[in-house]
Amino acid sequence: MQRPPMFNGKFYTYWKNRMEIFIKADNYQVWRVIEVGDFEVTTTNDKNEVIPKSISDFDKADFEKMEINALAIKLLHCGLGPHEHNRVMGCKTAKQIWNLLEVTHEGTSEVKRSKIDLLMNQYELFQMKSKESIQDMFTRFTNIINELTSLGKVITSEEQVRKVLR
Repeated sequence: MQRPPMFNGKFYTYWKNRMEIFIKADNYQVWRVIEVGDFEVTTTNDKNEVIPKSISDFDKADFEKMEINALAIKLLHCGLGPHEHNRVMGCKTAKQIWNLLEVTHEGTSEVKRSKIDLLMNQYELFQMKSKESIQDMFTRFTNIINELTSLGKVITSEEQVRKVLR
């Protein structure tokens, strides 16, 4: 297996996208743990209550669940530079790590909303600059669209085409 993409504190959106692709391609269950939370190993006691299963009672399937949880944490830690690693050291689950990185580098929902508003303003006012090549203009446009997408604001390809042709 290859090493996961490295994040050193810069270009979070780029790393986040690459990390998601890397993990999904390697083991989709690991991605599920990051997105939804750990697989839990439980049992039902004689009072019909669901309780955590004792490690001494684990079977092969239980250990496999725990290994997927641990693999998710390992992949995230292996994809972080020292500064980012220190930031998440106290997290106990992969979901906690992912969420902490997301809030740290993308901000809270209010910050995301502000970023979306700023990017939408850039999108609405977008036009080719004088002496700008078509390739440079398209790259600039694509960067705006990709940032919006990473923040959850999707602009259809039809809308994008109309915008560029105006």
